[in-house]
Order: sequence, then C-alpha cells, then structure tokens
Amino acid sequence: MTESKLKPTLVAESQIPFSRPPTPQGPSHPLRIGFCGLGAMGRSMARNLANHQGSDSLPVLVYNRTTAKAQSLADQLGKEKVAVALGPEQIAQECDIVVTNLIDDSAVKAVYQRFAEALTVGCNFCLE
Repeated sequence: MTESKLKPTLVAESQIPFSRPPTPQGPSHPLRIGFCGLGAMGRSMARNLANHQGSDSLPVLVYNRTTAKAQSLADQLGKEKVAVALGPEQIAQECDIVVTNLIDDSAVKAVYQRFAEALTVGCNFCLE
C-alpha cells in the first residue's frame, strides 16, 4: 500500500450533509418544564424534577385531571418549585419540555388532542 492510501481524507464541514439544522447553543431564557399526570408514579417524578432544578429555573408547571393532586404538590413544595396549570393547553403553550405520565390510551388521546388544539390556534407557522 502506498502512503497516500493510509492517510484519512479530510472533508470540509460544509460538505457533510445534515438532515436538520444544527442544534442551537441553548435558549436565552431558562427552560420551562411541564408535567401532566400526577398519579402514583407521576407525582414522584414531578417532585424530583421540581426539587432538582437550578435556583434560576422557573417552577415546574403541573396539570392533573384532579386539580387537588396538583395543588397538593404545589402546596408541599412551594410556589418557587411548582405552579399549577389551568389545563394541558397552558402547558403546551408555555413549556419548552413537556413530560406526560398518563394512565391509559384514552387519557393520552384526550391530553394530546388538547395540546394539538392549543398549539394550532393562532399558529402562523403550522403546516396545513
């Protein structure tokens, strides 16, 4: 083998195809996390998210069909860590990251339908 065959070929960065634009370096604002579904597992997950956020973070926005469960978590952890959403629509519109922990297929369909409706109302950039 000749020496030229052993050398790696350098490819200019501009020649590498990408399927999507590069990931931005990060938002200019703290990320807002939303959490839907505060059952036996969801409540513990939301609590851990809220407890392990940085001091400059926004409170985790939580929603549950039974509002008392969401309010109980907010009361337990404080308004600095947890805020109660009025519905899934608020979470879809205000949060950068959304976690769902829902009980069954019908709950998933109902919540995601409400997400979709909230995101398409007045949306100028949505595909038809």
